[in-house]
Amino acid sequence: MLKRFKTAMQRLVQEGNPSVIIQMMTRHSSNKDSQQYGCGALCILAASHAENQTRIASAGGIEAVVKAMQTHPQCVVVALRALRILAASHAENQTRIASAGGIEAVVKAMQTHPQSVEVQGAGCGALKLRMLELTMKLRIQR
Repeated sequence: MLKRFKTAMQRLVQEGNPSVIIQMMTRHSSNKDSQQYGCGALCILAASHAENQTRIASAGGIEAVVKAMQTHPQCVVVALRALRILAASHAENQTRIASAGGIEAVVKAMQTHPQSVEVQGAGCGALKLRMLELTMKLRIQR
């Protein structure tokens, strides 16, 4: 089962189809391995690709990633991959991340994995984007 899931994730990354990945993550939310592979696949799709970041958000990917972090808080791999997705999201997705509980999930992951340099770095990256967005909104309001 797990090997087929991993193979399917690899195929979906090649096709650039986040909605099927997100459906699989939602359907198998209690399975840690499914969340690891799903977050990994979304992470690959989101990396430096604004259109895929929009597709991921539109398909409910942000909510799925945050849920994966909340469901598997002790899993450093889920935390790291999820944080990288949130850090890679463009400014338009930042409000959606906040609404989905993403800021709290980022902070919780950083608190849960204080010894992981990778988690700390990805968490700082995710929080930095949110702070930049808030700074820009404040400047516009002035």
